[in-house]
Amino acid sequence: MPISDPLPFLVWYSKEEIIDESWTRGPEEVVVNQLSLSLARVHLLTDFTCKAALDNYVHAKYASLIVDMNLRPLEVKIIALKDKIIANRKAEFQCLSYGSKPPVTITWFLDKQRLLGSSDENLDNGNVTRSSVSFVPLPEDNGKHIICKAENINFNQNAITKEMLLDIFCKHNRM
Repeated sequence: MPISDPLPFLVWYSKEEIIDESWTRGPEEVVVNQLSLSLARVHLLTDFTCKAALDNYVHAKYASLIVDMNLRPLEVKIIALKDKIIANRKAEFQCLSYGSKPPVTITWFLDKQRLLGSSDENLDNGNVTRSSVSFVPLPEDNGKHIICKAENINFNQNAITKEMLLDIFCKHNRM
């Protein structure tokens, strides 16, 4: 704000509370209040407002910003939709990932082999991603792991994975 007489003051607010009321004279005869914060998840969509005014608050000017940021997923978990996984019968699994912004991309694996055909759904305004996959396990899949990998494309090499050991029941034919 250009310097006048009396000097204006600049105050930063968040949630109607003063968070910084220090200011200095900057170059080219302006008053400056530079707000510096270490942003964290709690600041997502927080509104910060700078108010410039003279002592008597006449003709105050305001400038606001809303913090938007990308966030890594916080947690991932796998749920088997049936109590028993039986060889040669369709098995269904869900993967839930929480806390990512934008929503994660979920990829499924059976050990190192990628499983295709999953369906994804974003819930809770994108804060939760639910992915479902099904496949027909074979007896030789016993002891393998089904793996859910949740990845926010805005962060390199920060995927979260969760594994579930497959305990596959086999029906034996009697002669």
